[in-house]
Amino acid sequence: MLSGIPPFYGDDAAQIFEAVVRGNLRFPSKLFRSVSSSAKDLLRKMLCRDASRRFSAEQALRHPWILRGGETVEN
Repeated sequence: MLSGIPPFYGDDAAQIFEAVVRGNLRFPSKLFRSVSSSAKDLLRKMLCRDASRRFSAEQALRHPWILRGGETVEN
């Protein structure tokens, strides 16, 4: 996505799948240093495991990161 890798980690496909199922998002500093906290906030909200709390497309489009033009790096 924004860093070139997905926010789910695992040593193999099974571990990555398990991380996705559990909703274990990771943003390692080395790989996500150029990704703003606002962008990471939007990712967390769109990838929320709890469907009742997960952002809809409409909510995502109203997120501050989108409204500011999707700047990757924090100023």
